[in-house]
Amino acid sequence: WSKALEKWADFLANCYMADTRRFHSFGHIMKLYNNSCPVQKVAVLFHDVAYYQVDNGPPPGSAALLDDVLELIPLERSEHIYTVTNTGGGRPKEDCLGLRAAMKVFSVVPGQKLDPTVGLNEFASAVAASRLLLEESDVV
Repeated sequence: WSKALEKWADFLANCYMADTRRFHSFGHIMKLYNNSCPVQKVAVLFHDVAYYQVDNGPPPGSAALLDDVLELIPLERSEHIYTVTNTGGGRPKEDCLGLRAAMKVFSVVPGQKLDPTVGLNEFASAVAASRLLLEESDVV
């Protein structure tokens, strides 16, 4: 578990301590975290890892987690509009489970367009979280 925890901590730190973060920062997360039950703590840690309009793109260090799922629409770059492109084909079973769960929770389907005003940040955060958490074989 120590390698998994280190990977999660590094990913979260890269996201929340980015120079672009003002409100959705590590301090914001810790305020929410301190008053949460154990299950809520996991949700709190990951709830704002993606903040496309603030970070001007995907979360730092998220390429391996999101590049096969979300594709930027080139003509919509300034608005951060992405197309959901994949349902996990070719990835390990754990990745597919987490992705499908996120798609179901957020009612997202392949080909759907997402932007920061219609669930892009939340969906991307959930996919990143599920993939990181399910990489650990003891979790599945």
